[in-house]
Amino acid sequence: MIDFLCTYVKTFKRDEKTGYTQFAVKTDVADLPRTDYGTVYCSGIIPPYPVNMPLLISGEVHGKSVQVKNCVEQSGSVAATIAFLSGSEFKGIGPATAKAIVDATGENIFEFCKQENAFDVLSQIKGMQEKEAKRLIRKVNKLSALRTLIEYITSIGGSYRNAVEIYKKYGEDSMNKIQNNPYLLRYAKVPYYTCEAIAKGNNMDAPDERRIRGLLEECISKNEKSGNTRITFHELCLLAEKIEKQANMGYTTAPLFLAAGLMDEKYVIVSEEKDVYIYSKNTYGMEKRGAEDIIRLLRAKVDLPVNKKIICKRTDRCVFITCRYRCKNLSRWSWYWQDNYTEWVDTIL
Repeated sequence: MIDFLCTYVKTFKRDEKTGYTQFAVKTDVADLPRTDYGTVYCSGIIPPYPVNMPLLISGEVHGKSVQVKNCVEQSGSVAATIAFLSGSEFKGIGPATAKAIVDATGENIFEFCKQENAFDVLSQIKGMQEKEAKRLIRKVNKLSALRTLIEYITSIGGSYRNAVEIYKKYGEDSMNKIQNNPYLLRYAKVPYYTCEAIAKGNNMDAPDERRIRGLLEECISKNEKSGNTRITFHELCLLAEKIEKQANMGYTTAPLFLAAGLMDEKYVIVSEEKDVYIYSKNTYGMEKRGAEDIIRLLRAKVDLPVNKKIICKRTDRCVFITCRYRCKNLSRWSWYWQDNYTEWVDTIL
């Protein structure tokens, strides 16, 4: 394992689903394999870093590249920090202003921006406007917070892509939100039993509202993935008990707590002659619209054309045509320019 300070130079290839990136960095550390351009070729799961980003990389050398195990935002010199702050990521900040920022805050801008008085210090710098100070703090903290979130979620079995989606929803407060409610990790594809283990580690009570909500969402999700759009309350209780046994947490949620959780607006309860059925609100809406469309089509008295070309609208030089089936290179809905449209349509078979 080797640790070295460097500056992000270029992205060669990036998988947005997994975050796996092949990239080049610039460093003064010797004994590292280098490209013909003097840079070090690296690969690993990292956030989308901008050019000139100062980094501390931990990894292993494999042949002519470095396999990154850990990557942290950290500057190793004043020059690296100035180059980062005066780069394209921070509009309105030139080399002179960047140097003034470093003089006032030190070379480690990433630690400084986490301090409560960061805005007060930056806004006092000559040539630094308040909106630029706020933007600088927000962008620097975003890079650090996103990296921390990705590392945490991928380490417990979640996906990089969904970690990014969670960050888009909760921003810099993502980690606090997750620590307060571990069941939000389900949206990052983290297994339910992992969410349960984290919640229990946080001393969350079994009948806690957050836990009941997470359990119900897991039950409805499993039911829909099996091809069902609804579930009876009795089946829901059995499924919840099964999920809790698989999680091996040592408790079973009482039906009364499940019934209370179903009062959430996310669910629709439909009472029929033989039983009571539970739908997710979205699924119920889609099923209802589908049923209404079927009824409307059954009541329609006009036969729908199948193989015919229908001329719906004509202008002086334009014809709009709908086709039930694709014909040669025609798309289903297209505008075609033609002077003599009748002869042209007759030639399409």
